[in-house]
Parts: sequence; C-alpha cells; structure tokens
Amino acid sequence: LAQQLIQHGIRPGHAVAVLLQRSIATITTVLALAKTGAVHVPLDTRYPAERIRHILDDTDARLLITD
Repeated sequence: LAQQLIQHGIRPGHAVAVLLQRSIATITTVLALAKTGAVHVPLDTRYPAERIRHILDDTDARLLITD
C-alpha cells in the first residue's frame, strides 16, 4: 500500500484522509501512511457529510482512502 501511495504522488507531509471502519485495513493504512511520511487525517464513519467535507477542505487532503 505504501508503494501505491507513492505511485499516486503521496509524499512526506501530504495529508491523506482515512474514512474506514475499524479493521485490520485501517491499521494497514495507518502503517503505510507512516512509511510514506504522509499525515494521517482520521475521519469517523459516523461524521455527517458536511463535517467530513469541512475537514477535507481544512486539511487540504490530497487523497481520501475509503471502502
């Protein structure tokens, strides 16, 4: 996953939002982000759409990882 993130242009310091249910996929994603040096922006699946939109805009997330 870390290599795929890098291939998609994710670099150290880039914000990447993660909107996943708590699972092994979430842990794998967080570890891959750490390996790339990207900033993990956690999003709760229970957040209303407007709050998610605001966080994405505010953090200037380059990518949203979801399932």
